[in-house]
Amino acid sequence: MIELKSYAKVNLTLNIGNKLENGYHTLNSIMHLIDFYDDITIERIPSDKIEVDVNMDIPLKQNLCYKAAKLMRSKFNLNEGVKITLNKKIPIGAGLGGGSSNAASVMVGMNKLFKLNLDKNQLIDVAKEIGSDVPFFIIGGGAHVSGTGELVNPINDLPELNIVLVYPEFEISTALAYDLWDKKGSCSIPIDVGNLNSVQRIASNISNDMQEVIFSSYEGLQDIKEKLIQYGALNASLSGSGPSIFGIFPDEQSANSAAEKMKEENVTVVVTKTILL
Repeated sequence: MIELKSYAKVNLTLNIGNKLENGYHTLNSIMHLIDFYDDITIERIPSDKIEVDVNMDIPLKQNLCYKAAKLMRSKFNLNEGVKITLNKKIPIGAGLGGGSSNAASVMVGMNKLFKLNLDKNQLIDVAKEIGSDVPFFIIGGGAHVSGTGELVNPINDLPELNIVLVYPEFEISTALAYDLWDKKGSCSIPIDVGNLNSVQRIASNISNDMQEVIFSSYEGLQDIKEKLIQYGALNASLSGSGPSIFGIFPDEQSANSAAEKMKEENVTVVVTKTILL
């Protein structure tokens, strides 16, 4: 049995480019894992099936754990069945990459379980067939992500960030978000990674091309961002296509204080940090 922590991410920056013929957009993004995760176990079973036991109502064929396991079995001629147990804490459709992280964790876990000895580049070649965020989660930590998500360059010297993560009780489909952006969005200039060498510089440079479109389409998100800043965040931003908003705080104490105030706003609040795994 393999046990894994499947971490969420935030987009410190997200610059969206052209839409390609395959439907994907080019992007430039600086992503970072945060210490907020789902628990996954993977074990062999005496059959040729893929079983997924999850604590949320996710149809099997739409579960990225299932898709990842099915693809790994097909690519590497694995005949044995696997049982995947997924305890989800990362909300679905929240801009935190939970499903993509789950897929990457299953791939990493099956690589260990079946002793395939695949390196990260080989795993990325498979991961990009599942979704644009999945290659990042194979690498983890902090990284500059470009292309359609398949180009992942680690950034190992970013300072630790104290984060308050806030998400309201609704989902935003990534596909719908990009449809909105295609109609109303505008591109911005990517941030120079060299400018992100301190907490203050990171906070002043966080940005998301999706933010204006999402804020204008979903009531209350702008207010969450403003309240995080009012309660002491150095800055705050939408993560991915939302609806999660994260604030960067100068220290853990100020993050905890802001979180207590935000809990009065009928939203879910998580105090966390960036991690280098």
